[in-house]
Amino acid sequence: MMCILHSIGVRFDLTVMCALCTLGNMTNDPDLRQIRFEKGWTQLDVANMLGVDRSTVSRCENGAPMSSTMRRLLMLILREGKDRPEAAE
Repeated sequence: MMCILHSIGVRFDLTVMCALCTLGNMTNDPDLRQIRFEKGWTQLDVANMLGVDRSTVSRCENGAPMSSTMRRLLMLILREGKDRPEAAE
């Protein structure tokens, strides 16, 4: 598991801030629908970026928990400041 904000692995010598950040991000999924609307992305765009099916994005937008892998990828994409999804290779 990694601290999403600070991009460091969870270790015994973690700072309190990273530990709290990690715990906070474990329980609070980002509002995927709001992010998608702000960026102008479709569910299919998000699904392609995260490597999941469109129906998975729909379920997450409707309250299903987001997997930790999806959450981390989404945070990385947002941190990079991508405004438009890139075409899948």
